[in-house]
Amino acid sequence: MEQWSAVVPVRGWASGKSRLGFTGLARAMALDTVAAVRSCPRVIEVLIVTHDDAVRSDFEPWGCTIVNDRAAGDLNAAIEIGAARRLVAPCIVVLGDLPTLTLTDVAMVLSRCDGPPHFISDARGTGTTMWLTTQGTVHTHFGERSRSRHIESGAREMRPRSDDDPLAWARLHRDVDDVVDLVDALRLGAGAFTSELIGQG
Repeated sequence: MEQWSAVVPVRGWASGKSRLGFTGLARAMALDTVAAVRSCPRVIEVLIVTHDDAVRSDFEPWGCTIVNDRAAGDLNAAIEIGAARRLVAPCIVVLGDLPTLTLTDVAMVLSRCDGPPHFISDARGTGTTMWLTTQGTVHTHFGERSRSRHIESGAREMRPRSDDDPLAWARLHRDVDDVVDLVDALRLGAGAFTSELIGQG
């Protein structure tokens, strides 16, 4: 069974997610995201890319490798810094605002990457929630219009198969940028940290 490294960039807890009205929401969603990723048996390490000491304090006890991205100019540069520290070539990059993500979702995605870069778009169809490859350099294009930029770079968009559980794909696409997204995440079933914060735990 192929082993994978996972890279999760985390800007910090004092992020724009506070505009959604819940103090600590960015932290809760990142904890749920990383909990799902690290629970997948095929993932042998999780590299948290950050320069925030509070983020380090939360993830070091989980056995995550903390990679300082203070020298990075942007998100994609930070991801490359983190990926350069990975132990194995297969690498999945996961953004930290996927609170509905589950172990089985991660395992399904990993099983369907057959070499060159693949990615999963967000619920709006313009952004990206994950990028992965089993070989080569990690060079991502997260940010504005990332879906089209990933396609232009040669990455393949992963899509559902006819016999897939549609809820799995709803979870994979469900990043959280606004209150409507958060409500949908709670409908799909957010992880323990986010649910407890919102009062559904």
